[in-house]
Amino acid sequence: MARRKGTRSTSAPKYRLHKRSGNALVTIHGKDHYLGKHGTEESHELYHRLITELWTPAGQPKRRVVVPPAVTTEITIVFLAIEYGKHAKKYYVKKGIPTSEWIVAKRVLKKLRSIYGSLPARDFGPLKLEAFRQTFIDDGLTRTTINHYLWHVLKMFEYSVKKEFVPVEYHSRLKALGNLQKDRSDAKEPEDILPIDEFIVQATIKELTTTVASMVKLQKLTGMRPGEVCSLRPCDVDRWHCPERLPTVYRQRGQRGKRDSPLRAGERFTGSHHRFADRHVLQHGHQHLHLDRDQPQARQPQGQSAVDRRQCDVAEDAKKS
Repeated sequence: MARRKGTRSTSAPKYRLHKRSGNALVTIHGKDHYLGKHGTEESHELYHRLITELWTPAGQPKRRVVVPPAVTTEITIVFLAIEYGKHAKKYYVKKGIPTSEWIVAKRVLKKLRSIYGSLPARDFGPLKLEAFRQTFIDDGLTRTTINHYLWHVLKMFEYSVKKEFVPVEYHSRLKALGNLQKDRSDAKEPEDILPIDEFIVQATIKELTTTVASMVKLQKLTGMRPGEVCSLRPCDVDRWHCPERLPTVYRQRGQRGKRDSPLRAGERFTGSHHRFADRHVLQHGHQHLHLDRDQPQARQPQGQSAVDRRQCDVAEDAKKS
């Protein structure tokens, strides 16, 4: 019975003869690979290598090993950019959403391909990289932004070395160019980011909804980033300490561990902030337990019992009265 088109077999593809050219041929997952003159030792060696690296039997996921082009084919910048782009799209992701770093990498790779796409990778040296950097200077980008953009070019070659697309010398020679130094290049310096005037903040808060206003106040008290405020959950907030002790807002756990954002002296995590945290969970559907303010928190400090929390509440009520 003939095998259905598109399905995979449990037996390895056969070593075949291409009669018109006299070359050996193997078809792996629907793609033909020519192996050189049929019957030679080199063609059999290449056949076994491709079967080992590319072919997987039915019932198993396809291997993701990317084999570089044959030695007789020049490896170009566009090939390296495509492969690094695939890697960056999967790597720069947080909670299933691409981060801004992926947007930057995509922008750099697009411009690199438009200028040097067909250039062999072996010909892309420090002078070519310097000329590529000059295009960003001519576009009026700041020095720090340009250094960040070129960092992705170096990461592309570093990834290519790891995957054995190019020799390590291709990457090491590009590092000799170095970054643009302050006041030592034609690139303009970034402007200092100054704090917004307090009057503008207070005037803006009056025009915001309750939820957004609470988010702004929380950023002001803790110095949290916008993304950290938007992803804040009730269980990330320590709200059970006594009034004499400042509550602590916990930042998100990341690859570099956990950092705390304590409130400033004299400030407290008020009811409006609690309402923002609880409402944010309901609106965005996070798969976390919705915590009531009167219920014990899942992430409470060690050694603090329900009796301690009640004593804190009594002390807080007495202080208010």
